[in-house]
Amino acid sequence: MAAAQLLGARNALSVENHRLLLAGETADAVYPGAVERAERAFDLVENGLGGYAVR
Repeated sequence: MAAAQLLGARNALSVENHRLLLAGETADAVYPGAVERAERAFDLVENGLGGYAVR
């Protein structure tokens, strides 16, 4: 369960970054938003998992 959520978040972030780069944005321009999106995505995964598999 956790692995699927982590991979899903990573894949969605990767697709968005590639979309922006293919649209002509530079890596330097994409970077700040990519960091922000990654932090938000993995915060959601962490909080969404809550106490899953915690002993």
